[in-house]
Amino acid sequence: MDLALNQPQIEAIQSTQEALIHAFWIWVKLLLTDSRRVFFMGYVKDLNVPFSTADAEAIKIHSEKGELTLCYQDWREQSVEIRFNDVVAFKWSEAMKLLDGERDDLCYEICDSDWMKRYCHQGLIDEKSHRHYKLNFNDMGQLEVLATCYNVKESS
Repeated sequence: MDLALNQPQIEAIQSTQEALIHAFWIWVKLLLTDSRRVFFMGYVKDLNVPFSTADAEAIKIHSEKGELTLCYQDWREQSVEIRFNDVVAFKWSEAMKLLDGERDDLCYEICDSDWMKRYCHQGLIDEKSHRHYKLNFNDMGQLEVLATCYNVKESS
């Protein structure tokens, strides 16, 4: 049995090999470009809220019996109070972690959140009733809350 390859067969194999390498690098580029969907499985949705978290000062957080109250002074020196209802979890972090398309001074809903999925799988919340809210306060930090809704009270 003769296993020797002729020149056209060798060229065909090399061409196929080059095509496979090229396809692999395209896949790697797509994976890196859209890594938030592959590894985080979440995306941000702008909340379009009537308040600003930019340049906030005097941030205070209080939690009691499933309600979280956030108070601060905004960049216009107006007091802002936000109350989150039916809170099952919250976290404050001074280290910023932004997803693709997310700004450090806006508020978002994190859709398809792994954090929220963990609570749903354990039967602690219903995915239809709760939301994953994320409020970014520039270089001050981030507040993330799993709650059903929130109410805003602004005063001068």
